[in-house]
Amino acid sequence: MVACKVHCTGGDSVIHRPTGPVTPGDILLLSGLPGAGKTHYASWLQSTGWGRVDHDRLDQTNSLDEAWIEVLRGADSRLLRLAGQLPGVVIEWGFDPLSDISRLTSILDRGYNGWYFDGDADAALDGWRRAWNGALPEFLWTTQTQKAQRDVCSNPNPVSGTHDSDR
Repeated sequence: MVACKVHCTGGDSVIHRPTGPVTPGDILLLSGLPGAGKTHYASWLQSTGWGRVDHDRLDQTNSLDEAWIEVLRGADSRLLRLAGQLPGVVIEWGFDPLSDISRLTSILDRGYNGWYFDGDADAALDGWRRAWNGALPEFLWTTQTQKAQRDVCSNPNPVSGTHDSDR
């Protein structure tokens, strides 16, 4: 279980990672419906000093992004080392349920703190449209969402990671 504190000072909220060695549970992995709020939440965490990886916009010149690519290949040490230098790290990954579910399961089995963002499909589509501003064709959202719904309907607990709001 990840122990985090929310400090409120003058209206600002900052989430701090506990001191000590970084474990995979200290890394927050956001996944879920495209447009459901992952980017909004990850951006907010980044504004408080957290490191952020946006899987949809990986930059291989960014050390956190490079470390995330290594995590996808099964190597956690570089990301954990970099995370130790920050208040926290958030990974935003709207995974493809059909092709990425086994990789996601492996990452969560290694102890990463996985949160799944679900929500109203119409509102999520509106959020996705605003985020991508026409840069991607809408059929990509539809395809991704249909795959996610099929996976959730066939397996009511496709993601083993959980979020405890008391953390």
